[in-house]
Amino acid sequence: MATKIQIKRSTTTAKPSFLSPGELAYSEASDKLYIGVDGAGIDTIGGKDFTDKVTDLTTNMRNYLPAATASQFGAIKIGTGLSIDGSGVVSATGGSAQGLTESEVDARVQLGVDSIVAGAPAALNTLNELAEALNDDANAVTSLTSQVSGKMSKSQNLADLTNATTARSNLGLGTIALQNSASVSITGGSIDGVTLDGGTF
Repeated sequence: MATKIQIKRSTTTAKPSFLSPGELAYSEASDKLYIGVDGAGIDTIGGKDFTDKVTDLTTNMRNYLPAATASQFGAIKIGTGLSIDGSGVVSATGGSAQGLTESEVDARVQLGVDSIVAGAPAALNTLNELAEALNDDANAVTSLTSQVSGKMSKSQNLADLTNATTARSNLGLGTIALQNSASVSITGGSIDGVTLDGGTF
């Protein structure tokens, strides 16, 4: 078994034109190490060029990502109640940073509910009660608008009746309701027991 590994050496920066599978070559000009692979391929696997790049990367990372402190890990800053050690481990500090108790959570949730309800009466302080009050009508506003639009306008003084004759009949008014108050014609009938045979008053 061979006790030495021989590596081809080149003084040019170009990749070797040919290496057998497993054969190594080193370029003194480019500081790169090559190896032959199956299929007549050649891969770059190392050399001083690579180690220099790793060193540069490490240096740049230290420049762009400062060492961790109690309030900052790299470019990430944290607020009060947390701390970061030199290894980047985040931990809570102080009793208030351990989270809220169950009763504190309940109190805050109730505060939010109270602000939404805002003094609504007990019969209308849930979404279901509001829905029932609107007859579970998803188009309640449209339905209400339609119903209101069918009502008569007070300013029209009954002028907007669609059928005045039917309205008078429903109110029990006869034709006398249409006569001039200065000249009422009555044919037949009686007033307080007085028989009328026609005429004009």
